Amino acid sequence: MWLFLAVLLAEGALVQELKFAADAVELTAGEDKGVGAGLVVVLGLFGPTEAKERAVFEHVMVSDDFVDGGWVAAWSSESRVRNHLQFETPTVRVYRPFGPPEAFASDWDYRELKHFVWSSSFAPVSTFPTAPSDAPEADDDEPRVVVDRNKPLNLRLHAALRQFTVPTFAVLLNREEYFNDREDEHHALRAFGKKSKGAAVVLLIDPDNPIAEPVAKLGGLDLAAVRESERPSGVFFGHHGSMPFDGLYYEEALDWALSDFYEQGAGGSTTDWERPKGRRRPVGDQPSKKSTKKTKRKKAPKPDDLRRRR
Repeated sequence: MWLFLAVLLAEGALVQELKFAADAVELTAGEDKGVGAGLVVVLGLFGPTEAKERAVFEHVMVSDDFVDGGWVAAWSSESRVRNHLQFETPTVRVYRPFGPPEAFASDWDYRELKHFVWSSSFAPVSTFPTAPSDAPEADDDEPRVVVDRNKPLNLRLHAALRQFTVPTFAVLLNREEYFNDREDEHHALRAFGKKSKGAAVVLLIDPDNPIAEPVAKLGGLDLAAVRESERPSGVFFGHHGSMPFDGLYYEEALDWALSDFYEQGAGGSTTDWERPKGRRRPVGDQPSKKSTKKTKRKKAPKPDDLRRRR
């Protein structure tokens, strides 16, 4: 029987209207607000006749997948803002602390836009949780408020464990130095995370973290055995299903595992997740007809408990 992850149901991001170009610049390039404070900034720009697209944007950003504190959403239809940024409208751009911004280039559909914003909000591989930012040296003459820029990231990582927009691949890493000692596997995991953008969020989790036990049980793993193992133990999960991963941390093996996760019944997967558009199995020998045959879906309880406690 499933033991679902225990995390709080959070409210959606605050959606604010921008009246001046300086406000947009402060959010996307400022040192102590928006991206500068560790937030993911989702900026929508709309023309005066694009109310439908703006409504889709607002509907996405107030959904409970975008926890208030990890994201900030803003929009503007002011000509001075649009002229300053010089973007064609309608457009949505996601500004991240870890890389260049990404622009939405698809149909104005609720599901498509939500999937884009979510999948653009994470680095290829994230450590859960990230340690607090180092505090600056104290100044007795002028006390300063310390901003922990990793706090919004940790809020997003918690959200990754409860959302159903993009599957999660959790790697229970018993020994922190494992990937440091095996650069080829570390590189392969990062390459997999980058290539799988929109198909999986990759998290590294210490088995001593309280969240590790429910994650391990999702994959049918014994946490005590995970702690004693030299190798990492992985679990794909999300929606109504999960699948353990005990293979090698090489890009092709991870690609095949992700494909198996999407194909219910393959590799022990119990999910009924739909594959993102454009995703295909890796190039190579195709499986036989027998190996792709779907088995009868195992009935899994709805993950309501996922939203109750962190």
